[in-house]
Amino acid sequence: SYEMTTFNKSRETRPMLKLYYADAIGRSNTFSAYLTAAYTRSEYERSVETPTMNSPYDVTGDKYSLLGELDFTHNFGQSGELTLGYQQTAGYTRNRYNTTELLVASMHDDSQYLFTEYNGTFGRLALTAGLGSARNHFNGAGGRYTFWSFRPIVMLSYQWSEKLTLKCQYERDATTPLLAQLTGFARFDNPYEVLVGNPDLKPYNTDHNDLKLNCDLGNTYFSLALDYDYSHDMLCDAPVALENGVYTYSYWNGANRHHFNLSLYAEQYLFHKKWFVYVMPYVVRDIMSGGLHHTNTCWSVKAGTSVYLGKFNIDFDYDSPSERLSGETLLRDFGSTGLSLGYKPSGHLAIKCGIKNMFNPKGTGSRTCYLSDIASSRREIRNHAFGNMVYLSLSWNMSHGKRHEQKQVKSANANIDNGVVK
Repeated sequence: SYEMTTFNKSRETRPMLKLYYADAIGRSNTFSAYLTAAYTRSEYERSVETPTMNSPYDVTGDKYSLLGELDFTHNFGQSGELTLGYQQTAGYTRNRYNTTELLVASMHDDSQYLFTEYNGTFGRLALTAGLGSARNHFNGAGGRYTFWSFRPIVMLSYQWSEKLTLKCQYERDATTPLLAQLTGFARFDNPYEVLVGNPDLKPYNTDHNDLKLNCDLGNTYFSLALDYDYSHDMLCDAPVALENGVYTYSYWNGANRHHFNLSLYAEQYLFHKKWFVYVMPYVVRDIMSGGLHHTNTCWSVKAGTSVYLGKFNIDFDYDSPSERLSGETLLRDFGSTGLSLGYKPSGHLAIKCGIKNMFNPKGTGSRTCYLSDIASSRREIRNHAFGNMVYLSLSWNMSHGKRHEQKQVKSANANIDNGVVK
């Protein structure tokens, strides 16, 4: 038993510039160009103090990043439309870690993405089909990689009748490591545990498979959904290393993840839509294979109801605890409840009072279980201020007169991952 004090201080400045241009070429063609540039200045301090150790460090960092995209769309009329596009990103990061020794982590990353997509309707069948090829490159912090990925997407929607629709989708995307995970800087969490980055990490692909059946009966609506995601050589927790009484944690690409999600959603309006009820039970199963072997199954449910009485409305929502497994980390989010009474005396003013997490003085939070055979652990974090929390909300709608209808424009951020190990 000992007393430990941790200190964190962070400051970040992030200006960003976005430019968008679109123009019609004739009646059937559209061209658009998008560019965003960002600069991030980071200042971070951290220290851990115990009777046997004092581990302070501070970081100052600069991040420059760009994202540009060109799109060309041809409209075939009732036959659909075809889009061709190219996206380019570039980033440079330089972080300076001041400890007993100065560590400078300079990192370059860039990507190129060429894609095409077709959207069309054939009677009761709606089709979206796309192909894309991407190259992700990283160099710095002691490691480098060039990762090529093929990204297809197929979405089908079949209108069986006016009330019944079947949808299915397949998509592949790539996930790149965070810059902090690629930085080989050692962060002590206490005298016995240290977290170290891995410069040899690589991106990984995830295949998403979704199947959904919707039934709309007017006042009644049902939806049955099955999702299956497969991640190959995913980035997750590496097996713990123990040396001289210190446990070293890191990351690797040594495992695969199978993620299943089966859910049923139902909603019902009653008494001329003055009463609304919904419920969504679901089950999630995660399987880790390859270098790790863990499984977890979680049953959960979301439910709620709303009552509308003139200018008054009453809302109640319930969310049971849920779990997800990634690598050797099992995260459990605790459930929550909410009850509120709203009153809208005019078209502009709205008043609401309510209580969150009633009969739950411990408040919201989560529990993280580390399933390692060498260093199993369980940590629980709660915010007691949100237990039996009573609140009052006042809002005023300031809209008046005619509104200008703004055209839909592209909005994407340049890479703002500052890479600071926190």
